[in-house]
Amino acid sequence: MPSKYREYLKFILILTVIMLLPGILSDYSVRAQTSPYTLDALDINYNYQDDKIYAEGDVVFKSGDLLIRASTLVVDLTKEMAVGDDVTLESDKHQLKGKHLEYNYIEGTGSFYGAETRLDELKFKGKVINIVEGQEYLYQIDGAVFTPCILPEPHYQFHSASIFIYPGDRVVGKNIKFYWGNLPIFWLPYYVVEYQETKSGGKLVDATPIPHLGYNSKDGLTVEFDYPYELNENSKGKIYFNTNLKDGREVRLDNTYNIRQNLTLKSGYVYDKVISEEEDIEINEMFSSTLNYQINDQFSARGLVRYGRDEDDGITDITRLAGVDLNYRQAEVYLKTGLYYDFYKEQRQEEITLAYRPEIYNIKFYQKYLDEELDNQSYSLNNTTGAVRWNLTYRDGYDTDYLPYLKVKLPSYYNISSDLEAGRVGTDEITLDKARIKLAYTQPITINDNFSLKMSGGYTSNLYNWPVTESYQIYKTGIKGNYEQQLSDKIDLGGELSWASTTTSGNYLLEADEVDTKKEIGTGIELRFATPEPQSAWILANSNSYRLDTGEWEEVLLEVTRQKDCYSLSFGYDFIDKFFSFAINL
Repeated sequence: MPSKYREYLKFILILTVIMLLPGILSDYSVRAQTSPYTLDALDINYNYQDDKIYAEGDVVFKSGDLLIRASTLVVDLTKEMAVGDDVTLESDKHQLKGKHLEYNYIEGTGSFYGAETRLDELKFKGKVINIVEGQEYLYQIDGAVFTPCILPEPHYQFHSASIFIYPGDRVVGKNIKFYWGNLPIFWLPYYVVEYQETKSGGKLVDATPIPHLGYNSKDGLTVEFDYPYELNENSKGKIYFNTNLKDGREVRLDNTYNIRQNLTLKSGYVYDKVISEEEDIEINEMFSSTLNYQINDQFSARGLVRYGRDEDDGITDITRLAGVDLNYRQAEVYLKTGLYYDFYKEQRQEEITLAYRPEIYNIKFYQKYLDEELDNQSYSLNNTTGAVRWNLTYRDGYDTDYLPYLKVKLPSYYNISSDLEAGRVGTDEITLDKARIKLAYTQPITINDNFSLKMSGGYTSNLYNWPVTESYQIYKTGIKGNYEQQLSDKIDLGGELSWASTTTSGNYLLEADEVDTKKEIGTGIELRFATPEPQSAWILANSNSYRLDTGEWEEVLLEVTRQKDCYSLSFGYDFIDKFFSFAINL
């Protein structure tokens, strides 16, 4: 081909590219300006024929509140899908990692494959983790496995049909099976793990749905089980169970059922049986059910039934109550009026509560009537903000009455806190004028990297006027030293030594003011021997307490603990009460 024809074709080709390029760039620019995402990477290419964007190297794809990091990512503009490999997905309060992601950036939905995530102490894995839009939960894990163990072959783990993650709020599991190794132990239909906000971030509460087991030769086997559950978004609750072979028992059941948006049924049951060292039995039992109806933003109505039984020293008090109340809340104002009837005591009750809470001061008014006669009342005015905080209270008809009583908390200076109180106090036995000043001091001292001290002290002076002036003073002093030393790569030593003294002078006139006088010294030592497994060790601990004023040992306890990465076994012996103990913590 003659050179002039080649030059001519080359000119035509360049001219064609120049004419088409603005249209291509304009079309892609419009897409980028109107698309609900941003994309950044080391290398980005757009294929006009298949309408896809190819990104490689430190890929960052942001859509709404989600940030996707990947090694490679393909954005299919036709299907409005982002498909990536080796992906990390981040939201405000959570992070997911997976091998492969398919995400619809318009609908806000997608799926992770070979994904895993970690929430506080729990590691979750799933065949598929679904990203959900338009629901309270953000992630749904199907075929989930989770465990606090860090080993590739965990000591124990949980299998769940579905896990729903509400970032920063809770984790809800359904159809949960507990496996020790490959052996199934028990099954739970539902389980809820809640977040607790701390200064360092979110923390899971009661993360593992496992009963706490223990044994000691004095009380026998002890079992404690805390079981929060969520049947669905309308019904949730909590079951708590604690018992021992000595027949002490505590049971608490709570359930909230949202019948509809403005109608809620709350039910609860409590059974608490305590047996003292003197074999005295105290039983408290209570069932209550409350139907709450939210009329509008300001008004709500409530109907309730309550059954209660208290037994102490052979005396039984029974309550069978039903009633209704009306509540009004508008900005800083709260008003509640209630009418109830106790069918066992054949007694009518009326209650009224009025509260006013502006930005600085809180004002509260409360009265209770029995068969139209005033039974008890309380009024309070307080300021809980600012450098000086105070509370003025008037209470009448209670075990302890304030007629009235003022409490003032002053600012702390040089690690010294101070409280002032003054007013009239009444009990069944006595009514008198009282003033109190309370000072407390705490000073931590760091000697070096291994040794630290903590000094503390306190002084309380109670002044009574009935019928003559009496005073009662309390003096507290203490010092505590802590020592830590790494003896070798595998051995750590920790120890503490403390001395504390509480003395009094004068005479107290109110039983609530009495404190026990004592002088005691305490010692503690802990040896930790690390074992080859990660986060595992043998721990030998001893703690002692000796009363200097009586010349008696209060505590001599020896404990051996075998700690694994996600559970521990402990064995102990109390030399004072002379009993063995055993516990397993998961």
